[in-house]
Amino acid sequence: PRFWSELLKPFHTPKNYILYDNIPYFTPDEQLINIKADGWESVLEMALDIYRPDSVEAGDDRPVFVYIHGGAWTKGSKSWTGPLLTELISRKWVVVSVDYRLQSKAGYPTQLTDCKRALRWIKAEIKLFGGNPNNVIVGGDSAGGQLAAMLAMTPNEPEFQPGFEMIDTTVQGCVPQSAALDLTDSKNYSHHDARGRFIKEVARREGGESAENLKFLTDHSPMFRIKESGVPFLVVHGDLDNLTPVQTARDFAHKFQTQSKASMSYLEIPGGHHCFHVFSSPRSWYTVIGIAEWLSYNFDQHQKSPNEKKEKIHELVEWGWTI
Repeated sequence: PRFWSELLKPFHTPKNYILYDNIPYFTPDEQLINIKADGWESVLEMALDIYRPDSVEAGDDRPVFVYIHGGAWTKGSKSWTGPLLTELISRKWVVVSVDYRLQSKAGYPTQLTDCKRALRWIKAEIKLFGGNPNNVIVGGDSAGGQLAAMLAMTPNEPEFQPGFEMIDTTVQGCVPQSAALDLTDSKNYSHHDARGRFIKEVARREGGESAENLKFLTDHSPMFRIKESGVPFLVVHGDLDNLTPVQTARDFAHKFQTQSKASMSYLEIPGGHHCFHVFSSPRSWYTVIGIAEWLSYNFDQHQKSPNEKKEKIHELVEWGWTI
């Protein structure tokens, strides 16, 4: 019944949850530095929303899904929740939707660094909301898929987390959807100037397609970080995607299967356009159910036994709040 009721809605709004919205994930020092660099409005984008299912309490150690929105790295909002978040909340997952700075003067990789800052906060605080900080899976759409994949493939790498180099930023799984997995477009699959646009408008780098800039794109392409990855992936892509070509997703999945020790699952959707899963349709809902089943099978096997002690919320708060 829930499937058919959701199918009739063009957009998706989760139910049976408590929303904790606009939680800042910056430190006081980061706040001051970034206000000076980009202004207060930009810093306000460094926030996240937590969707806690009604039946989940602090200390429940439920799996955590971190969603990173798309929008070509320069647009979008954490409020763009799609059917996957609705489905996971119904399965009692704790869901976190992350915003990041879209128009930083420094350009990319500000977006990636902000997402790592958000992950830092999540791993430190999510137990208060019923999540397990050691069972965090990241996912995203389009540009958000690239950011999610980079999060999964660059754990604890100092160059990607300046100022918090010693913080653990590992995750347990990754689900990129319609993702930009090769910023270099090394096989020229793209029908538009993807390389030039990223260098000039997203990274805000001079020099066009210079050797230095192409190396920068390579360093930030999940396609060229597969050997270092030890995280299971589920790659989801529509075969009619004309913004992030499906051929790149196929190449990524094949290369991952041959070069990484981690598991790779690849789901190619016939008739699926770019980010088709954002809107309600039988195709998007069956895709979402498939993703949720993969997530549940791989990351939701542990259930607390009746005799296992559940931590009270005052035991989780280090500074001693009593509730």
